[in-house]
Amino acid sequence: YHLSSSLYRAIRDSTIPYLLTLVDYFFICPRATLMRPDLSCCTGRRAGIECLRCLCGETRTLRLLRNLGDPSRQRILRYSERWPSLTRLNGSLQIASAVNTRNRAFADILLDAVCLIAPSRFTRELYATTNIVPSDRILYSPHGHDTSWLTARVAGVPSDHIRFGYTGHILPHKGVDILVKAFRLLPRDLPATLEI
Repeated sequence: YHLSSSLYRAIRDSTIPYLLTLVDYFFICPRATLMRPDLSCCTGRRAGIECLRCLCGETRTLRLLRNLGDPSRQRILRYSERWPSLTRLNGSLQIASAVNTRNRAFADILLDAVCLIAPSRFTRELYATTNIVPSDRILYSPHGHDTSWLTARVAGVPSDHIRFGYTGHILPHKGVDILVKAFRLLPRDLPATLEI
């Protein structure tokens, strides 16, 4: 996460085999969340122009390009990628071009990996739908530790109430607001606490 594709290219060029664990959507979404600013879901692997709203908000260039017909829009974007001097004149075109370049680079990184590991079935299926790599090259292997070898359990501390907690970033896609709303639905006389 937050590493440029040059790291992977260096590994590949030195013929060192590598595998990737797909713990998030970084390889198919510049924001790594597949969530738009309005919290609607995205499928990822979009054209750079479609990522502009998520990355920059509503820009004049985005409004102009959206009002053009698809053939004209595609032609402008193709030209802007061929002549970088055009993209330097317009930040939005520069970002759209960079996302397209990023998509191509990360597709190569996924294809060149010896193995891709997905810690959830959902992530495996989502990456499989991008059609970058065949789904049989994505291995489902959940996170966690095998605790079956433990013979003794550490007893919990007795409590007169139920404790709920959340530890992590407080960001919209983490759903902390849903946790708070659910907690508020509990009966008032239930001895429970929520700590964030």
